[in-house]
Amino acid sequence: AAGGGKVLQVIHITDAGPGTTTTSASFVDTDTTGSITCSATSSKVLVTFGGSCTGYRASDANQYSGPYRLYETVTTTAYPSTDYFARGALNGNISQSDNRFGTYVGGAWLHSPSSTSALTYTVQIKKGNDSTYWNETSGETATMTLMEIGA
Repeated sequence: AAGGGKVLQVIHITDAGPGTTTTSASFVDTDTTGSITCSATSSKVLVTFGGSCTGYRASDANQYSGPYRLYETVTTTAYPSTDYFARGALNGNISQSDNRFGTYVGGAWLHSPSSTSALTYTVQIKKGNDSTYWNETSGETATMTLMEIGA
């Protein structure tokens, strides 16, 4: 049987580049961030996002963009909680060892925050092999959509 709630509000954010660059082995916040305040503690928040994640090619067998995830600051919850969304992989080999490559990445999270405080969601990145870039150039735009789903 169908069930679930209704969409109570929608917040949509666009983040024009250039964005965030990191060489940190720990996750850092990007500029792709949005806030929503739920009307009830029983509400859930559906977060969707997409953007460009660029990394460096380390070797023929190690070609991917940097790790990325979502983080919420009030509940201090990261998703995925174990580490990160799958990194974008490059198909085929590149002959030069210092080539950068990027791919469009995205994800979704149905969060149950049990809160009526303002919740802030942020895309976070950390280095893959070397530097990692989110929304690297002025021609790139990342997006995030936050939807409050009522019980």
